[in-house]
Amino acid sequence: MNEKRLEFQGKYYVNTTLEIAWPKFFDPETIKKLFPYVESLQVLGRGAYFLTMKMPVWGLPGDIWMRVDTLDVAEKKRVVYRGVGSGVGTSFTIELVLTFNEVANGFEVLWKADLKLSGRILSLPEKVIEKTSKRIIDKVGRNLGELARGG
Repeated sequence: MNEKRLEFQGKYYVNTTLEIAWPKFFDPETIKKLFPYVESLQVLGRGAYFLTMKMPVWGLPGDIWMRVDTLDVAEKKRVVYRGVGSGVGTSFTIELVLTFNEVANGFEVLWKADLKLSGRILSLPEKVIEKTSKRIIDKVGRNLGELARGG
């Protein structure tokens, strides 16, 4: 099967303590707000969620379904999420790694996203895939910073 792999990363400074923000990274409402276009979230178990999104993915309108699992947690240091989803003839896997560093008056979140795409989306021009994927992943990063700040 043909597959396209993209990597993105970013950094956000959060003006609150990690002690205050840490529980938010495991709260279902935070997970729901983290990913763009989420319409519903179902808790499947500890650290496991099922999301339904209605979004124009890469210019292909329709419903997207994604299961998100918390894969790894190092207390106040690191969290790894994996999302596996499909919809509109496209399948994807995203691994989102969050690393936390305490700094003066807050902490910074370093995030890295590894995205794998397959299916119908690969028929689109490569620039469209990359630009749209980056826009969606950047939105996840911005949401992450806002949510950690209490947004």
